[in-house]
Amino acid sequence: MKKFKTFVLNAIILTATSLLINSIAISFNVYISNQIGAEAMGVFQLVMSVYMFAITLAASGIGLAATRLVSEELAVNRSASRVLRNCVIYALSFGLLSAGLLAAFANLIAAHWINGKISAIPFYALAISLPFISVSAVFSGYFTAVRQVVKNASAQIFEQLARTFIVIYILNLLLPRGLEWAIFAIVLGGLLSEIISCLYLGFLYLLGKGKLKTAANHGDNLTKRMLGISLPVAFSSYIRSGLLAVKQIITPLFLTRAGMTFSDALAKYGIIHGMVVPVIMFPARIFYSASSLLIPEVSRLHVSENPKRINYVISRTFKVTFILAIGICGILFNFAGDFADRLYRNAEVATYIRIFAFLAPAMYFDSIIDGFLKGLNRQLSVVYINIVETVTTIALIFFLLPAFGVFGYVAVIFITEILNGTLSFRILRRETRCKIEIFNWILKPAGAIVAAIAAARLIPINSLIINISLVGVIYLGVLFMIGSVRMVDFR
Repeated sequence: MKKFKTFVLNAIILTATSLLINSIAISFNVYISNQIGAEAMGVFQLVMSVYMFAITLAASGIGLAATRLVSEELAVNRSASRVLRNCVIYALSFGLLSAGLLAAFANLIAAHWINGKISAIPFYALAISLPFISVSAVFSGYFTAVRQVVKNASAQIFEQLARTFIVIYILNLLLPRGLEWAIFAIVLGGLLSEIISCLYLGFLYLLGKGKLKTAANHGDNLTKRMLGISLPVAFSSYIRSGLLAVKQIITPLFLTRAGMTFSDALAKYGIIHGMVVPVIMFPARIFYSASSLLIPEVSRLHVSENPKRINYVISRTFKVTFILAIGICGILFNFAGDFADRLYRNAEVATYIRIFAFLAPAMYFDSIIDGFLKGLNRQLSVVYINIVETVTTIALIFFLLPAFGVFGYVAVIFITEILNGTLSFRILRRETRCKIEIFNWILKPAGAIVAAIAAARLIPINSLIINISLVGVIYLGVLFMIGSVRMVDFR
């Protein structure tokens, strides 16, 4: 019972923190997009696609390895300090390697992948941040494993606030100089905030290191186990992340084959990925928080060979996930115009929010399944599925974008996201024999959110926040009335 309460408390802390961070982040994103425009946002998204591949190389699976190994060592009352030492050495090695490669190829990337829109300078700044990001992943994995997520939460808040204030200050100074300097301002703010976050996490680890009392004996083959978790994930992630970068880089190019100019293609790409996706993924932090916490919990149950308890946890989690995700879907669709107007003053954004609202539940559900699979030591399956998804995406881009333009790209996203979720669920079902109650977990909530929106429209209220809250309250009430939610679900 104590462990369950700790899990629930950590889930609440991590979820609340994620929502706070993303509230800051989306406000920050709105500010940036309104300052630099849709085309520059498109350029920035391309820069970030390259950066994300560099981060994948820098981290090389070490965050998951740290979480898994610390959880396993503590489960048998062994010390986790040696795990941290090995993981930090690994992280620094790959972080420095990634930084060197990004700096070495910066000119080539800027000239050919970004189509000469910016120089190599922003990539040099991004390279410096990579060793700090890889080490931060180790500390973050450790705090997740020992159920001290409040430390991760405080670091994330600290980092986001630092990023926001630094970027706004530098951007005001450099924006008049043009697009490249605007991108550099954002990148420089990110670099400084990553350094601050890494130092802060390291300080928290040293501060609380002595409070974890465990036996001093070391686990067998610790380095081998670390490499056994991290390297397979790393190599697979390289493929997936590299393909993802290719996908993001070729998307604007193939949009031009539908008759757009490259600037217009960048603008459309910037609207979808720089404006719409942050709104759709804002609530996803609830599910990402739960997913990260499920990894060590399911890992412990898996090590102790408790399949009955695993199935129970999966069933309860699926039910909550579908109820929340379908409610969020209805809110996103119904209030899309309000979100677009108040955030971006752009009616086109509202159209895409309504479209992607229907995909949101599948995206949220997939993040939860990934957490379960990683906890069951099937992290490679997650990566392989992501590779299949990305290869499929690239193939569909070749065929659909020249013919259908932006809406072809929307179709690509729908097809591949659903494919990813379906494949992930099939693997989880083979491992655990889990199931989905379509009527109780999907159809009933879908009817409930439609009824809640219809009822809320009968009450004229001008406040967006109150309107959303009213829909949420009515939705929950209807779920109780039709039996989808019961008091036992809160115990």
